[in-house]
Amino acid sequence: MPDDKLVAHGGAGELIPQDALPDYDNFPPDDGGDGPGLDLGRYVHAVLRRKWLLALAVVLGLGAAAFAYRTVPVEYTATGNLWVQGARQQRGAGDVEPIRQSGLFEAGAWINLLRSYTVLDSVVIKQKLYLSTKADRRPAFAGFGLADSFKPGAYKLSVAENGENYTLSTKDGVFVERGALGDSIGRDLGFRWSPPARVFPAGSNVDFTVVPPRDASTALSERIETSMDPAGNFIGLKLTGPDPQRITAILNALMERHVALAAVLSKGKLDDVLKILQEQLEYAQQELERAEQNLEEFRVHTITLPSDASTPIAPGLELTRGPVFDSYFKMKVDLEQVSRDRVRLGAILDSLPAGGGIRVEALQSVPEVATSIELKKALDELVDDRAKLSVLRDRYADDYPPIQDLLTRIGTIERQTVPRVANSIMSEMKGRETSLRMRVDSASTELAAIPPRTIEEARLRRRVTAQENLYNELRQRVETARLASASSIPDVDILDRASVPQRPTSDNRLKFAAMFFAGPLGLAVALAILLDRTDPRLRYPMQVAREIGLNILGSIPRIQRGSKSEENSAHVIEAFRELRMTISFAYGSAGPATFVITSPGPGEGKSLVSSNLAVAFSEMGRRTLLIDADTRRGNAHALFGCHRVPGLTDYLRERSAGDIIQTTNYERLSFIGCGTRSDATPELLASSRMAEFLSTLKRAYDVVIVDTPPLAAGGDAVVLGALTGNLALVIRTGTTEKPLALAKLEALSRLPIRILGAILNDVEPRGTYFKYYSSYLKGYEPGDESSEDEARPPLLADVAGGKDQAS
Repeated sequence: MPDDKLVAHGGAGELIPQDALPDYDNFPPDDGGDGPGLDLGRYVHAVLRRKWLLALAVVLGLGAAAFAYRTVPVEYTATGNLWVQGARQQRGAGDVEPIRQSGLFEAGAWINLLRSYTVLDSVVIKQKLYLSTKADRRPAFAGFGLADSFKPGAYKLSVAENGENYTLSTKDGVFVERGALGDSIGRDLGFRWSPPARVFPAGSNVDFTVVPPRDASTALSERIETSMDPAGNFIGLKLTGPDPQRITAILNALMERHVALAAVLSKGKLDDVLKILQEQLEYAQQELERAEQNLEEFRVHTITLPSDASTPIAPGLELTRGPVFDSYFKMKVDLEQVSRDRVRLGAILDSLPAGGGIRVEALQSVPEVATSIELKKALDELVDDRAKLSVLRDRYADDYPPIQDLLTRIGTIERQTVPRVANSIMSEMKGRETSLRMRVDSASTELAAIPPRTIEEARLRRRVTAQENLYNELRQRVETARLASASSIPDVDILDRASVPQRPTSDNRLKFAAMFFAGPLGLAVALAILLDRTDPRLRYPMQVAREIGLNILGSIPRIQRGSKSEENSAHVIEAFRELRMTISFAYGSAGPATFVITSPGPGEGKSLVSSNLAVAFSEMGRRTLLIDADTRRGNAHALFGCHRVPGLTDYLRERSAGDIIQTTNYERLSFIGCGTRSDATPELLASSRMAEFLSTLKRAYDVVIVDTPPLAAGGDAVVLGALTGNLALVIRTGTTEKPLALAKLEALSRLPIRILGAILNDVEPRGTYFKYYSSYLKGYEPGDESSEDEARPPLLADVAGGKDQAS
């Protein structure tokens, strides 16, 4: 038997236990409802229902991904290494002892020098980092330079169509100047730029930006990554950028400038040390000449005095007297020398200014100081640090960290180390002086009577010898410093030059392209879900069960035509069979089934559902009557080929019932048309005659189905629902508005009407939301083997001449 017939023979008379019916109140939450679970089915359906939004998102995402892939730069990293000779280790604040001679800077100060503007500004100017433009335009700016005074900003150079003239303006369109290519451009702005006449294509626009070199230096300092090994002998440098050749050139220029400046600073330090030593040498020479002059003058003035040599009293006595005399004489000379040196050293220390500024040459002129290894080491380091300070102050302000370190170290030596060691030396000298004085006082009177002439002469001769030794030592140090200055090498050198990187260290093009593609797609999905969540229409069965609060009696698939109409007809037939069964059990077995079928609004298919449901009940063998009570726009008569007049309204105007009940092509199915339309039909439906008429029909039929106007069209459906006592609500997915349905159901809840449930109409026969309401399996449709060619009445939707599911 063909599948497009409505129902098969009987077969529905057997009762099905109540617990065998589907539990429509407990469907899984993934069926498109608003339950506690994740509504994946509903979300997928919401997105697929708006394919145009997805298509637009895909197009926009592909465009954005292509744009991101072309514009996101690929990052390269150039690396290089510097080697530091004799890097000084950091000392704690409490270390006041001069430890050893060192290089120019502390280990960490080399990085400060690298980031100093003296280094960075030179690299910025040499590499023209103050100028930014497109990479393909850079050759035209090879001769670009800046005057001492210039105006930074963003500019636009527009080349005329003849390729010979240009117009220079700001990026905002403010005119600056106009001229011929080949001449100087931007002279009034402080630019030194004369590009060749044909360097720019005719009609092209060149955008470029000029910033102060100091700002470019600050930006370059932030881009440089530095690292130093624990010993402080190696400095690692990294520079990242989109142009491998450019970052390599910048990094190499940075290292070269660093080494060159270190060489200058090192040479300057040696020159300053040489200058200080030469000053000390001059002072030592003056002291030596003064000592020699004092000795010579003393000899001249005492040449006529008797010598300390006396005639021996007895043979052999001088031999006995010589060692004693020599010992006493030596003690006397040492006592005088120690006493004078102590007084001189004390005067030097007392004359020291509070803020420092020790005269090294004055301290070195004291013989006792020259013999103190500890004090000599402190003075040597003081000279070395003063030389460094002099070099750095020629190029940096006093707030430069290495200068601050030197000032702290010099202050420590001048105010702590030197006074402490000098006081220690004075204490030793006092002890020696006391000891010598006691020994001299204990000598004999004869030895004590030795003329002071000899003692003074020995003291002067000894001072000449000390100053001569100091002079010779300083002269040797001056020669050594002069040789070191002439052959000086920098304390830092390039260990590994930067080479052009061949592979990018960071390629984010695919990641950004994926993000730009996923962005519009994600927005489209979110927008689709948002539109679905805010959609006032009922689109999912679980919305009916959970938001409207109605049991679902059944679902009618969407009627399709064309190549799929045959299979679709089978779906629809089985859906009405299932609906017939669920309504029977929902109504119960008390008397004939009498109920109203309506909908919240128009165009939701209540007439189609009521007509086909009446056919399904009649094919089951039950006497069925369909009443078209939609006296406003009812057209169910067209589905059965019957007449609208006379009908229900005509009977209620005192016509006999026999005139309005019509037979149909379906056995056991009768039909009553809506009748003549008039303004008084709502009052006729609410009359006592209508109630009596329904009572009469209940005795004659097993099933009475009343098709009424929508609930929103007036009170007809409510009146008839109260008369029958039962009501089934047709809800068309995607059409019925939830606020309207809720409002009408709230009004029905106050009336003596039992709502059997909801009938879903126009459900798409696919997706998870349909699988619980479909009872059709292809290949298992019923058929009569002996009467396969017997003609059966077609589906009422086809009889209606192509009317859609809104009927």
